[in-house]
Amino acid sequence: MKIPYGVTSIGIRAFKACWKLKKVEIPGSVEFIGHEAFYCCTNLKKVNISNGVKIIGEQAFSGCKKLSKVYIPNIVTYIGSSAFDECEYLDIIIDNKEGNVKISEGKLDGCKSVKYLRK
Repeated sequence: MKIPYGVTSIGIRAFKACWKLKKVEIPGSVEFIGHEAFYCCTNLKKVNISNGVKIIGEQAFSGCKKLSKVYIPNIVTYIGSSAFDECEYLDIIIDNKEGNVKISEGKLDGCKSVKYLRK
């Protein structure tokens, strides 16, 4: 699914438990991914987050058990608690070269691997 350019936020629980969802492309116009926006989308395998997203809400991708790789661009300033909880196959790369990413407690619990890009 490709979210249309011009959309500025993905609402709270917008796609919660949408088990048919396999891929999501988030355009640069989106600044906010809401709380539980993709919670328990159990067949979601791929998410492309473009430069534009500043906030990833609490449990936004929690329970997306098939999610395999996510790159968090350096424009993101906040990753909410348990945002990627229970994503056991997820390799996540967080670009924190600017040192501006604030990560809440429990946000990456259960991920396969987490890599931080720093200055």
